[in-house]
Amino acid sequence: MRFLVWLVGIVVALVVLVVFGLPFVVNTGFVKDRIASAAQDATGRTLVIDGDIGLSLFPTLSVDVNGVRLANADGGVAEQMVTVSSLSASIDSMALIGGSVIIDSVVVREPSIFLEQNAGGRPNWEMTPPPSDDTASAPGDSADDAAPAELAEASPPPEIRIGLIQIENGAFSMRDAAGTETIVAESLNVELTAPAPESPLNLKGSVTLNGEPVAIDVLADSFGQALAQERFSLVASVRSALVSAGYDGAVEQSPVPGLDGSMSVDIGSVGALAAWLGQPLPEEQPDPGPFKLDATLVADGAAVTLTEAKIVGDGLDATASGSFEQAGGTTKVVFNLEGGRIDVDRYLPPPAPAAAAPAAAPTESAAPAGEAQSSPDNGEPADLFAALPTDPIDLTPLKSTQADIKIKLGGVSAMGYEVGPIDVKLDIVDGVLSAFIDEMGVYDGTISGWLSVDSAAGDGLIFDTSMEVKALPLGRLAEAAQAPVPVAGILSTTLAVRTEGANPRALAQGASGRIDLNLANITSDDPQLSALKEVTMLFDLPGVDAPPNLQAAVIYNGETIQLKGTTDPLPQMIGGDRFAVDFSVASRLINLAYKGAVQQRPVPGLDGDFNLDIGSVGELASWAGQPLPEGQPDPGPLAVRASLAADGPKIVLSEAVIEGDGLNATATGSFDGSGDVSQVAFTLDADALDIDRYMPPPAMAAEPAATEAPAASAPSEAAPSAAPPAEGGDLLAGIPTEPFDLAPLRGTDGTVAIRIGQVRAMGY
Repeated sequence: MRFLVWLVGIVVALVVLVVFGLPFVVNTGFVKDRIASAAQDATGRTLVIDGDIGLSLFPTLSVDVNGVRLANADGGVAEQMVTVSSLSASIDSMALIGGSVIIDSVVVREPSIFLEQNAGGRPNWEMTPPPSDDTASAPGDSADDAAPAELAEASPPPEIRIGLIQIENGAFSMRDAAGTETIVAESLNVELTAPAPESPLNLKGSVTLNGEPVAIDVLADSFGQALAQERFSLVASVRSALVSAGYDGAVEQSPVPGLDGSMSVDIGSVGALAAWLGQPLPEEQPDPGPFKLDATLVADGAAVTLTEAKIVGDGLDATASGSFEQAGGTTKVVFNLEGGRIDVDRYLPPPAPAAAAPAAAPTESAAPAGEAQSSPDNGEPADLFAALPTDPIDLTPLKSTQADIKIKLGGVSAMGYEVGPIDVKLDIVDGVLSAFIDEMGVYDGTISGWLSVDSAAGDGLIFDTSMEVKALPLGRLAEAAQAPVPVAGILSTTLAVRTEGANPRALAQGASGRIDLNLANITSDDPQLSALKEVTMLFDLPGVDAPPNLQAAVIYNGETIQLKGTTDPLPQMIGGDRFAVDFSVASRLINLAYKGAVQQRPVPGLDGDFNLDIGSVGELASWAGQPLPEGQPDPGPLAVRASLAADGPKIVLSEAVIEGDGLNATATGSFDGSGDVSQVAFTLDADALDIDRYMPPPAMAAEPAATEAPAASAPSEAAPSAAPPAEGGDLLAGIPTEPFDLAPLRGTDGTVAIRIGQVRAMGY
């Protein structure tokens, strides 16, 4: 329909161009030049009229034009975008002078239109007029600019009468950016009549589209009402062997655009329809079969109501109803959707496998790997939220909308995922949005919870949500997401988040939340994950400016490991020079704890106490999958204690103690990088270091296997004997000649003192 209206518009425009190109002269060459020039100014394309132009001015303006060609866009496949064999028009001359358009007849014979997109996706029907040489006038300079907008709105539409507009044996085709011809239309015949403003507009047409006959009928009860932006009745239908669609009712144009009638779409085969329109389904995808849509709408002033819409198809069974109303600056929306399972995947091609993302190229502005974000010169931590905007959030849509939306479905299958049953409600009342998930099934698990967005108080938003996930099968979800590492397990979690603020940065800065997670019955083909059976975690963030708290438990290789940790607030931890940390790992086999601070700048270091206790080194090694050899005795317990201090460029190991069977040592040390030359000191004092108790014995050197010596007369080609160096050859040629980098040695002064009573290592 849009194409037909567009084509009729071109025809009328050509006729008008001819009219205003005839200042009561009959020099057809002059007329051709005027028309070509006007087309060039309007479209930027060349218009050529090959044949003669026949003219008659009174009592009717009659025009006959033969051989019209409009050039295609530069680089197009076809040379011409539009060709017309002939055009004949008869228009009432006196009515045209009086401001009315009374068309006795317009007949366009054998028009052909070629539509295409270039490789960049730009369509050839987008036309760019050439820049004007005239100096642009400032707004308000002309009398037209000075005319008030109200006057233009009050002007009545021109009177238009159409005795007959006819298209005979037209054709058009469309080619996509890939060069595939998706639409080919032939034998296009259209008749359009509207004898008076109050008489019906009647359009009848037929076309052979991609080899299938299509019939089009449109009847509007008043063309004048449609032009005056008033309500008018409309009966329209499109009929073919593959699809039928129709509408019977009225069109309301003001105060709110809407339909008041019934519409239907009936498709015999979705697969056949897709192939007919040049978008066939993949070979492996079955035809979804029939599809039918029936809807009834009511338009009454500012309100448009969908009394019922029913969708029926293979894997589709749903009904919808609702309304839309704009009155007094408030938009009211009501929508209800109910049905069984909706299988969207039956109607869409399968998603393409996810391609691995290319590694991001390093940028010059990026910090070196491992280097934290630098803090400002004043010593304050860097602003974690500096990239977020501070522009106020526009709350007008939320405050000016009232909504009542309910969705209740048996399930949805889309993009490889399956969700259902679904019972969701959303309300917007007096600036408060409330969403409730009473039930949402995800495979054999469920999600429930609520969300609130409150704009009623102040100029900002209050965001509050609480969600619960029960028994979600992680394996089926990972399979649908095409996860690179298959992991299975049962996930249950609760999530609560609250924040408020007047802009995105304030919302992020005001966030607080809590997540309680349990992942049980874990299985995986990945060797590093196969020993992991259960993870429980509680993460509490009282606020961005408050210390976060983490508590977790992991079952690994049959042993339960407890983890606890708390740090300084996140902005200090991420952007500060140093942050406090209290972290511990507790289990039957190993206990580890650190309490103090982590210094990130100017020199990375720890400022606190570190403790490590191992009950049995042999049992720990076996649990970690690296058991000691059968003949090697268990070294027994092992303990490590260390106290460290970090003060700017100075790092001090106050004392480190290692205690174990055959291990008894203490160490101290320091590093000072404040000067041009770094100062290093280290002292190790040990009575005995029996390393062999903690390491497997060295492997025995394997004797080479005896092989039969090759015959002297038949040397092996695969392993030729090494030839002696040529006479005068350089024996040191393989040794590099690059100079040593002596900067570390020259930039460091150090003292190292080691006293060990006895060492046993590698059998020595």
